[in-house]
Amino acid sequence: MSLLNFDGDSQEEMDDFSVMPAGEYLAQIQKSEIKPTKDGKGKRLNLQFKILEGKYNGRVVFEGLNIKNKNKITENISLKTLKTICVVCNKPHGVKDSEELHGKPMIITLKIKPAQNGYPEGNAISYYKKIEKAEPVSDDDSDTDNATEKSTEKAEENDAPIWDDW
Repeated sequence: MSLLNFDGDSQEEMDDFSVMPAGEYLAQIQKSEIKPTKDGKGKRLNLQFKILEGKYNGRVVFEGLNIKNKNKITENISLKTLKTICVVCNKPHGVKDSEELHGKPMIITLKIKPAQNGYPEGNAISYYKKIEKAEPVSDDDSDTDNATEKSTEKAEENDAPIWDDW
């Protein structure tokens, strides 16, 4: 027997990482960072999306965009995805900092990626759609039910794309 002295009252239970069903979900970007690619020669924008309502409220989905990559096809796909996210977030001219995309509710379409190369099946975002009449939702879950009823922030004409600095 091992004496543990574990205080379960001060610890949260583990998060659910099971695969969510394919479909559309109200979500927003809550975290972002730019990291070097595995080979160290490119840049990857990692985005963390939080589901804002329904049965999966609070769950997290990740997106990784190879915004600077030696494979120009990969880079182009990622930049098109980033452009779509910017448009959905009312920043059609781009952003200087990825944090400008945080807290902007949108509809994400999830698909299920099959298990491969030793990784289990998981979710991937296949599309992003704009929500009309929406404004940022706080990380406080108390207001997530009204996310689609709020007014949209207008795009700023003088925003410069974050990719100009790469």
